[in-house]
Amino acid sequence: MDYQPKLSTSPTMMDVARLAGVSVATVSRVLNKHPSVTEATQEKVSSACDLLGYTRNPFAAALRTGSSNMVSIFVADLAVPWYSKVTNALKHRLQLLEYEAAVHDLKGPSDSPFDLSQLPGAISRINPRQNRGVILSLGGMIDSPDIIQSLYLLSERVPLIVMGQPIKNAPWATVTFLDREVAFEVTDYLRAQGRRRVAFLGKSPTSYFAGELQKGYSDAVRAGGSYDAELVWSVDGNGFQYGYDTIRGKLERGVAFDGILATNDDLAIGAMRALNERGIEVPAEVAVVGFGGSDAAAYLPATTLTSVAGPVEETAVRVTSSLIDMINGEQVEPIQYMRRELIVRESTEPE
Repeated sequence: MDYQPKLSTSPTMMDVARLAGVSVATVSRVLNKHPSVTEATQEKVSSACDLLGYTRNPFAAALRTGSSNMVSIFVADLAVPWYSKVTNALKHRLQLLEYEAAVHDLKGPSDSPFDLSQLPGAISRINPRQNRGVILSLGGMIDSPDIIQSLYLLSERVPLIVMGQPIKNAPWATVTFLDREVAFEVTDYLRAQGRRRVAFLGKSPTSYFAGELQKGYSDAVRAGGSYDAELVWSVDGNGFQYGYDTIRGKLERGVAFDGILATNDDLAIGAMRALNERGIEVPAEVAVVGFGGSDAAAYLPATTLTSVAGPVEETAVRVTSSLIDMINGEQVEPIQYMRRELIVRESTEPE
């Protein structure tokens, strides 16, 4: 057993599990003196605890007494490829850790953007005796006093991790992405190709994610001295049709552009369809980049889509590992940053 815990933090139940070669759930059963645990397993876990100097948090253990092994995952919109892929990875990871996942799609039946104002009502019904922890996978702007208050109240009742906008000094943990930096790099990449009229497709005042992308885009074009507010385009939804309709409208009005940075792959694919119908070649005349790393981006029949993809499995491991530590009464880093990476395909560089 050559696993070594990080020396900068106190040992956690996951450290014990790795050193003993068992699951976190098995460690929990040993510590709870469950009758199904064999003597050999008890000895392995006890030895690992002694070696690491692990001591259990009795208050956290008391809070968990009588609760189920359920983790609730609230998702902004499962129809968006990024959310669906991460949610599936979270479910799989929790299953490996012997937890059950209850997934709640916060998106309504219409194709309009997710309204974060629904969140307080949804999470107010969470029973802490039926939930070991809660994961919120959101892209919206957390700026309403009602929403922030509901998150504070929830975090007092159950371990909570937010995947989205970081709030300084919040009592819950946050896993977020450096999307402003990546959007700057992507816009700079397009400008390095000689493109001087790169448009931003997906402006949304209610989306933290879109806001960060727009900031990065604006930083890059301003650094090049060619910012034009007329090239920042709002959309009323996230689907193919919204990208298609927006680009078709801009073309009919004679708006000139040679690049598009879209806030999701569906908008980008819709935009490419509108360009194709007008006989505009991608990427010779207009380069297109999406966000999300959807499966469809790599298999489009005419021109595959360059897209910014997040590390799905790594994200799931980071979120679930932190949540398990919180469930076990351990301290975790309050705000954890991750990066997405550009996957270059034919929509920006033809083969």
